[in-house]
Amino acid sequence: MDDYSIEKSVVMANPLIQSLSCEKGHYIKSMNSGKRIKIVCSFCNKTIYDGTTDPFREVNIKIIEESAKHKNRIYPFVYLSLCKNTIQDEIDFFERNYFNQYYGYKIHPSISMQQLDAGDILNTNLPIIIHTKNDNYSNPKKIFEFAKNHKGNVILAHLCDIDIDILSSLMNYDNIWVDMSPFLSVCERIRESTHNLYAPKTFTTMDNIGILNELLNIIGEEKIIFGTDAPWGNVEEEVVFAKKILAEDRRYNKVFYENFLKIVGIIS
Repeated sequence: MDDYSIEKSVVMANPLIQSLSCEKGHYIKSMNSGKRIKIVCSFCNKTIYDGTTDPFREVNIKIIEESAKHKNRIYPFVYLSLCKNTIQDEIDFFERNYFNQYYGYKIHPSISMQQLDAGDILNTNLPIIIHTKNDNYSNPKKIFEFAKNHKGNVILAHLCDIDIDILSSLMNYDNIWVDMSPFLSVCERIRESTHNLYAPKTFTTMDNIGILNELLNIIGEEKIIFGTDAPWGNVEEEVVFAKKILAEDRRYNKVFYENFLKIVGIIS
């Protein structure tokens, strides 16, 4: 963080850690067998993990403990495997044993190879960050339906894969936001016009600041949260861009830190 002059940061487990992965290029799937949780390679059917607790529990605990050494600077989130028979048990475990030591949860349906459905209920008042992508598991429209029904705050990651219909409706929901990570990569995809969800003529300008301004007009500055998507995003480039914007226009304070602090209840 110091290398990039970052004052505060959200951290969470990388779901692709080596101990819970198979061979390079193989995808893993999380599944339940009763109250047991298994991680299995979807290619070679190798069992990576088989137990009664979330395989990321110890990693999450370590992150919480290390983050406590940097209180008010590091904001840990708990990564949850999306296994519907056990996910509530894991939420209950952390809220019972680590209450007020972390700030929310992260769910990645694509890595778990499981879907969140509109009728799924997760009993927690803490914010949930949910990966979105236009695939079978993290489809933005399905995640959006879950978020609308969830009682707590939800952050839809990666600008809902630029689903303009969702982005333009966020102001109608008090509990839903989007993060813009990794924003500079998103800008490149918009310029290349290779994404089938990019509505024709949605963006009238192709420079980074112009794209951000048009997204702010579509979504509203109160509904966007900055992120770098490290280690996949380029942290240095994202932070340099953020600081340049902040220096030019203070209204971006909401995007780069105020909105997040409100979501987790640090400011009102």
